[in-house]
Amino acid sequence: MVNHPNIINFIAAACEETQNSRSREFLILTELCKDPLIDHLRAGLTLPSGSAFNLEQVVQIFYQICRAVQYLHTQDQPIIHRDLKLENFLVSKANEIKLCDFGSATTEIYEPDGTWSVNKRNLVEDEIAKQTTPMYRAPEMLDLYNNYRIDSQSDIWALGCVLYLLCFNKHPFEDGSKLRIINGKYQIPVNDGDFSELHDLIRLMLNTNPNGRPNVNEILFHLENICQSKSINLTNNLNFLTKTESLLHAPIVPPVPNSTQPSQQANNWSAGLFKGSSFLKTIKDASSK
Repeated sequence: MVNHPNIINFIAAACEETQNSRSREFLILTELCKDPLIDHLRAGLTLPSGSAFNLEQVVQIFYQICRAVQYLHTQDQPIIHRDLKLENFLVSKANEIKLCDFGSATTEIYEPDGTWSVNKRNLVEDEIAKQTTPMYRAPEMLDLYNNYRIDSQSDIWALGCVLYLLCFNKHPFEDGSKLRIINGKYQIPVNDGDFSELHDLIRLMLNTNPNGRPNVNEILFHLENICQSKSINLTNNLNFLTKTESLLHAPIVPPVPNSTQPSQQANNWSAGLFKGSSFLKTIKDASSK
């Protein structure tokens, strides 16, 4: 995974055995990236538009995200990331999207069928639960009794959640409800006209039947068609991220307090600043393993 433009670069690694035990300590050094992509999404909520990205920007970001996943899925032995989520995409110094955190990655494919015992299904479900994030978990990972193959298509479901979040500033399964995910109970905002070109792609990716989801190459082809029809340039760096980056690192200077009600004014200012990003705090809390 070295030198792919959308995967965090590996630099060096070291291993040290402790003298008093059989354990080992590992150190992995990677390139330094500026910020998680989710922080840019959060910062965008403070813009007058109330949204971080427009259609063109979402397509450009998501294209780079999918290029990283394409690299994994098209190896001779396909790699399944299993923990694709907005927190695991970083912004590099060159304003490129970088996929990180491969601690859950695997090449193992599960093919449950009628011969699987209850115990075997439970063991696999427990193993998957340890390696994945609840709200991004695909239906076939939650209900092995459907006997769907569990492979790279589970990453496609997670990508659908990421795209939904980039478009609508909220997660389609924010509460991580098992029943809602298994039944595909989410809703695209009825009055949305800003991202209508992406609605069908989201629906395809969030198909509860993994066999009905597109593969990553088909997703990239779909995005390229949108770019052609909308004259969107995919070769440009994501320099528009400098706008949200400036909001991330800008010093917060509170207004001069009113002499009559200083504490009330400060409280109102704080509430106004953070109210818009409360749902993203929920996402961060709920996405913890």
